[in-house]
Amino acid sequence: MSARRMLWPLLILLLIVSSIYLQQNRAMLTIRSTAGDFLSPLQAAASGLTGFSKGFFGSFRATQSLQQENEDLRQMVDELRRKNVELWQTIAQQQKVTEERGFQQANPQWNYLSARVIAWDPSNLVRTVAVNKGRSDGVAMGMVVVSSSGLVGKVVEMSDRWSRVLLVNDPRSSVNGMLQRSADGSKGMLQGRPDGLLRMKYLQAESGVQKGDVVVTSGLGGGFPPGLFVGWILEVSYSDGQMFHEALVRPASNLFDLSDLMILTNFAPLSLD
Repeated sequence: MSARRMLWPLLILLLIVSSIYLQQNRAMLTIRSTAGDFLSPLQAAASGLTGFSKGFFGSFRATQSLQQENEDLRQMVDELRRKNVELWQTIAQQQKVTEERGFQQANPQWNYLSARVIAWDPSNLVRTVAVNKGRSDGVAMGMVVVSSSGLVGKVVEMSDRWSRVLLVNDPRSSVNGMLQRSADGSKGMLQGRPDGLLRMKYLQAESGVQKGDVVVTSGLGGGFPPGLFVGWILEVSYSDGQMFHEALVRPASNLFDLSDLMILTNFAPLSLD
């Protein structure tokens, strides 16, 4: 009897403790639920901010990478352009050397001194160029100057280190020429014109001159050696009943774009006129 009396108080105490524990657990669950509801938007915002920062800095790094790649490509293009220019300069120089050698081989009777154009006369009426060879190089007044294409002019002024060349298309220039194909070597006088072409005067009416005829130096007057290529006939002016005809001649050399020239050093002109 006494044992049963002792058991009931213990059961009552156990029920009280269990009740208190369950109430505490319900309170904690309520607090957790409330805290979760409050923190959930903050957690979502933090997650979004983290994603944005990752995306922003990722895009920034990608942009930097693209900019570096573009810079590398630009440098490659610039280098290729530079090499292309150097290649064309080399090809052009080799072509000029080949042309000069061809001209010299076709005219082995002359000794040549290579010269480079260093200045142009700024006037449109006076056509002269200065070259980088002068008295100290063996140049003399009146020496004939040619390019790989043909006659250019003659030396009219000089110093120890440079010379001035009067071009054949200068209005003050005059060259005795002839038709290369003509059996009798029909001759005439070539003079420069303001437009850069040449006028060939005093062609005999029976010369049969026609468009496309080649004109070379005749050697008359002693100012130029015979046989140098001067140019070709562009058109002919016929005058009925006249003893002479005139023709328009295009110079063989591009006298508006001269760079590398040759001076004939073993031809002594008899006259500068």
